[in-house]
Amino acid sequence: MRLDPETGVISFRQSWLGNAMNCPEQGRRQVLEPDRDQTSDEAFIGTAAHAGIEAVIEGECAPGDIGDAVRAEYVHNPEVKQIYFARPNTHQSTISECIDLSIRCAEAWVKGLMPIAPWEQARTEVKFDQFLFEHRGHPIHITGTVDLAPDSDDEALWDWKTSAQPYRQKDKQKGAVQPTTYCMADHLGGMGRTRPATSEFKYGIMIKRKGECKTEVITVQRNLGHYQWLGMQLRMWTDLLLDTEAKSHWPMRDDGNFLCSKTWCGFYNDCRGSAITNEADLFGWVRK
Repeated sequence: MRLDPETGVISFRQSWLGNAMNCPEQGRRQVLEPDRDQTSDEAFIGTAAHAGIEAVIEGECAPGDIGDAVRAEYVHNPEVKQIYFARPNTHQSTISECIDLSIRCAEAWVKGLMPIAPWEQARTEVKFDQFLFEHRGHPIHITGTVDLAPDSDDEALWDWKTSAQPYRQKDKQKGAVQPTTYCMADHLGGMGRTRPATSEFKYGIMIKRKGECKTEVITVQRNLGHYQWLGMQLRMWTDLLLDTEAKSHWPMRDDGNFLCSKTWCGFYNDCRGSAITNEADLFGWVRK
């Protein structure tokens, strides 16, 4: 979420929306202190796997060499220097372990997702910035980056995910904001295509395992009702920003959610973590 002081445009990035809907206070802190939102080892494993996938789709390397492109991301991406190991007692705790898992995820994409995704006639890493409406005198935009946007108007958008667990289609269909944001922008022309209001969105998921990583595809659907609901939420967030200027606390997420942790929130130590240590949350969960 960003207010441009010169144009008055308020932009909502889908990743910010996902975080803020899970914990409004995390969203507020990301508005005020975006530079403090560090990258965890878990997050960068996905970033590096994405880089390898993009290199293959763009023809920069052969599918069999995708591991080389993943390694290059660990060498050249400046975020590597800022990686923090959020759960070293239960997960990978060295860069070498992270590289290995990123490569295995990328190789799983080659084996399980590349044969079925329409990547040959598609654009990868497609950025969009779509105007929606005005609210309280401010133009409201949604922004993001689509992992795979096929050239054909008949094909769904795709997003690559690395995950420790399989996705539940029911959960993503009901509550995921990313498909709503992307499909809405696509319907309005943000991807340079002509898509109907009712559209499908596909998750191509690489499930992290100690051995060979597995893959799955989850499909969800969005329609005008979802876009209307998203518009209501965007107006609410805009009101909250304009009325508080993000200077006072917003509601905090229930502790029971797994996203309320140092692993996924760079502000954890200033919030729940100021009272409860990471070690206390991990009691009994040690790597065998």
